Amino acid sequence: MSSEPGAGVEPFAEARRRIQHERIRNQSAGVVIVLGCAFVADFFSLGDTPAFQAIQEGVPLQILAGLLTYLVLAYHSIGPRRPLAIGVTAYLVVMGLGGWVLGRLGGLDGPYFYAAYILPAFLVPVPMPLGPRIGITLAMLASFLVPFLGPHPEYLDVPHANIAVNYLVAVTVLDVFVGHRSDQLAAQVHASKVDLDRARRRAEAASERLRTLLVAQARRVRDLADEAEGARTDERAEIARALHDDVGQLLLATRLQLASVEDRIAEAPRSGESLDTLHELLGQLEGRMRGLIVDLREPAGDEATRAGTEHLLGVLRAEGTLEVEVTVPWESLPEELVGMVARFVQEGLNNVLKHAAASRVEVRAVVERGQVRVVVRDDGKGPEGDVGDGWGLLGLRERAEKHGGTVALEARPEGGSQLVLVLPRTEEARRSSAPPQLRDSRS
Repeated sequence: MSSEPGAGVEPFAEARRRIQHERIRNQSAGVVIVLGCAFVADFFSLGDTPAFQAIQEGVPLQILAGLLTYLVLAYHSIGPRRPLAIGVTAYLVVMGLGGWVLGRLGGLDGPYFYAAYILPAFLVPVPMPLGPRIGITLAMLASFLVPFLGPHPEYLDVPHANIAVNYLVAVTVLDVFVGHRSDQLAAQVHASKVDLDRARRRAEAASERLRTLLVAQARRVRDLADEAEGARTDERAEIARALHDDVGQLLLATRLQLASVEDRIAEAPRSGESLDTLHELLGQLEGRMRGLIVDLREPAGDEATRAGTEHLLGVLRAEGTLEVEVTVPWESLPEELVGMVARFVQEGLNNVLKHAAASRVEVRAVVERGQVRVVVRDDGKGPEGDVGDGWGLLGLRERAEKHGGTVALEARPEGGSQLVLVLPRTEEARRSSAPPQLRDSRS
């Protein structure tokens, strides 16, 4: 990207030359068309008259000059480089021939002289500095007036000739002023384009710097998250080592001391029964400790969460205080949603046990129409009044939103309540359904 101001906009001199080329070329084509049509019309209207003889001698040459000018500007390489020089040459030739033809057709009091009033207007749409504009305008008028009045000086003797001359001067001054003002406006417009281009480039540079900063910040956040995860893993490993080394040693020492005490009081049967119970408790404690070590060494994932859910269901069925019906097609669930569904079922069952006073609970999950729908339904007393979000339900809502889903607690018309989870089935749908800040952070 160029750092030079307005580097994306062509210099005004080049823009002016490009516009000169375009407009002089179009004027040349216009001259050919207009004079060609006029020549044909004069041929049929004037016929074999002295007036048409004058037209026949000059107008075809004007048409030829206009055609050559158009061809050079349109097809020759010099056209885009020197459009004003080519155009001025054509202007002088066409105006000179026009003055010669119109001079033969009548004087200042004739209808044809009024064509001179439109000559300065040719330069109005052509952008150029004020000095060249004045010079070229005067040259064009001279190229017309000299062949018009030179062979016919008597035209100046007609009454009120000064009126025509004054009017021509006024029109010339007005056209020069309008053309110069048009050129100034073009320069201002070009300067505005340069300023806009400079502002656009500054904005692009700032946007690029911001994008780079955001990428760096996102990378830093990922690094910090990795570091935090590493620190947490190290901490868990340290706790596991402490349990194994310290608590394990204490348990071993306790077993040895217990064995020694057992040898000394072997003759006491009742004490032996107590010691057997103590051995059993120590065994359970050691087994639980080893389980904790395994859990700390290998953090629980989705499958472990699912296993915990199934264990909870098994305990509820074994106790017999709550009738439980479960229909969850675990194998049909998308792998990345298994943990979310398991946590939802756990929280739903916990809510039923804590609040519902229910005798029956039904857990049903359905995978259909691009979504996963899970319902935990009970026949208890149902939600009372305006139920807010407890910590468990709030956590479920937050997890569901990360997956682009929703959680709702509803009262059942026939009594009881139901907790409903709806999740998009595909990753693409979950991304599009997630809140904007979550979509941005995951993309």
